[in-house]
Amino acid sequence: NSILSKYFSANNIGLLSLDIDGIDYWIMEKILSSFKPEIIVHEYNATFGNTTPVSVPLKNHFDRNKEHYSGLYFGASLPAFFNLITINGYYFVGTNTAGNNAFFVKNTIKGRIPKVTLENGFTMSKYRESKDKRGNLTYLTTQKERLNQIKSMKLINVKNNKTIHCSDLITN
Repeated sequence: NSILSKYFSANNIGLLSLDIDGIDYWIMEKILSSFKPEIIVHEYNATFGNTTPVSVPLKNHFDRNKEHYSGLYFGASLPAFFNLITINGYYFVGTNTAGNNAFFVKNTIKGRIPKVTLENGFTMSKYRESKDKRGNLTYLTTQKERLNQIKSMKLINVKNNKTIHCSDLITN
């Protein structure tokens, strides 16, 4: 917020795009406490699914490739961002076809944009950038394969502040 406030006032950001492959949820939470951009484009981690509002824990100097060799452990689920951003006065428009960015517009400017539910707006990631311990691409495609790779890693359920593990998100 201190960086943004050097260049913007609380209500003069037209488009804010956040994609840092790390503690994105916690940063967006802080941004929305002071700024209200007209449009938000936000990266989400589709590996975490579309039912549980989870994020990686808040940690200074988070680096997704140092946290877990696969590079799959970063950010937050779409439900986490959906809850955070919509309660701050935004309307969910949907996600891109690649399954990595979600779009929100301020309720006051939504116009005739049709309402999209979290379930209908979710897209599973098309990226296959996971790595093995030696840094070789593994090309994991399914959510279950990806979650199995990072199953021991901790997540925070941002709705109840309870710690869970990625393995808790695996469904049969």
